[in-house]
This record gives sequence, C-alpha cells and structure tokens, in this order.
Amino acid sequence: MLYAKNNEDFKQRRLRAIRNDFDSGATQLARNALADLADYAEDCDAANIEALNKEILDLALALQQCRPSVATLATLIQAFIEKIQTLSSELTLNETRQAYGDIAEEVSQAAILAGRQAAQNLASKINKGSRLITHSCSANVMYLCDFLGEQLKEVIITESRPSMEGRTLARYLSKIEMPVQYITEAQIGNFIQQADLAVTGANTLLQDGSLINKSGTRLLALAARDAGIPFYVCAESFKHRPLMPEAITLEEMPAEELGLPQLAHVRARNLYFDLTPARLVTAWADEQGVTQTFINKSS
Repeated sequence: MLYAKNNEDFKQRRLRAIRNDFDSGATQLARNALADLADYAEDCDAANIEALNKEILDLALALQQCRPSVATLATLIQAFIEKIQTLSSELTLNETRQAYGDIAEEVSQAAILAGRQAAQNLASKINKGSRLITHSCSANVMYLCDFLGEQLKEVIITESRPSMEGRTLARYLSKIEMPVQYITEAQIGNFIQQADLAVTGANTLLQDGSLINKSGTRLLALAARDAGIPFYVCAESFKHRPLMPEAITLEEMPAEELGLPQLAHVRARNLYFDLTPARLVTAWADEQGVTQTFINKSS
C-alpha cells in the first residue's frame, strides 16, 4: 500500500485526512472517501474474500462516523456498502477487489450527476443579468455558474475564514471569465444590496429543511431576508438527514487557527459550521427540481 505500513496504518491515515479536511465541500469529501475505499480494496492485505470484506466494511463504517456534520459522507458510503453486498459470490478475490473499486466510482459519479442536475434545475429559475452572492465554496454553485455563464452579471464571493475556501471559488470563476467581487464575510451587509439573489450549497439538510453549512451561511441568509432578495439552497437529496435541529452538535476546530495569542480570561471559539433555519430559505433545489416546500427524502 502506497505510503502505508500495513492495513491499520492505511485506515488511520485516511480517517485522519477525512477528519481534518475542511477545505473540500461535502460531496468532494465523500468522493475522496470513496476513492480511499477503492484504493484500499485494491491494495489491502487480505488472504481471501471474507478478509477483504471485513477490511473494507471496517474502513467504510469508520469513515461514515468520522464527520457527523456531513450527511453526504454517511449517505454515499452507505450506498457503497449496500451495493457491495449485492455482488456475486462467484467472483474471485481479484475480481472482488476490482468490483469494489468500480462500485466506489459508480457512486461517486452518480453524486456528481445529481449535483449538476440540481444546479441546472436552479439555473432555470434565475433571470438573465442577475448578480449572485454566495458563501464558502460549493461545487453546486460552480455548476450553477457554468450553466448560467454570461447570463450572470457578476458573482459576489465571501472569503470564508478561517480556511479561505472562497479563494478556490474565485480562482475557478476567474478561469471561466466570470466577473467576481471578492469580500470578507464581515462585508456581507455592505454588498447584499447589490445582489439579486443569494445561493449556497449545504453540508446537510435536516428534517425540517434547515441546513448545516459553513459558518457565515446563516448571516448571509439573514442579510438576504433583510434586503428582500431570495436565498436558495442548491443541494442534492442525498444530503438529507432525518434529524431535527435540536439533535445537531456542530463541529468545532482548534482555536489556534484563528491566530489569537494566549490571553488571560479569553476563550477563542472556532465552530466551522452553523445552522440556518428553514424559515430563511426561499426554495430548495435538488436533482428532482426546485421547491418552496421542503420534503425530506432521507427515509
């Protein structure tokens, strides 16, 4: 196994990478985990199919549980688990390894297609010449900008501290020659009046349509409500979870990322995600369409 001493070393390395990845969006994070499962299926030490199944299932279940705020990770890995359980018992060990890799890629590609379809559905609702404001770096917002192209007048992007993933979106839109204004999220109140609509992705959509996303999303939704512009959530149905907001614990990362020196009587806080209530959402776009009445599809 590349860069790993043994099976356990590989699993711990990959779990650590997924656990500490706060730059990738929810779908990309899940796709990274699926790629890890494919790599592990190909290279892990397993003398027979039973041993291989145990190793893959162990890693899959650990990956499912390592990022509780990211429903996409748990959902797509569950899809992988369910599909591998349907494989023929007539396959050889090498054929089973290959089949696991193929299934991981199949689930990964299906996720991309769902995201693109959600963005295309939302694109059909956006007027030509609109100026869009967004927060963080959602792959679905990238797809949306691809579909709209010159129909968009401009995109306003927040920096999205502390990971600064807004820079990734800015670089992408620069490459496709999309006019962009790049701001700190503290400036949302200054720029919201320039926008015709606000759009974000989501890490997770809860039972009532509330969303978990990068901290600052709720501020954008509140600013949009105050400015009288729509706030759209573009997120695939596999991001749905059958949980209510009060059941959620938001992930908190080391305060050292904020760069504040040690000060007596001061406690720095670094919550990466916030919860935006459904009442602030104008409509939800997924691969099946755009609706103003949220229906949770996680059951």
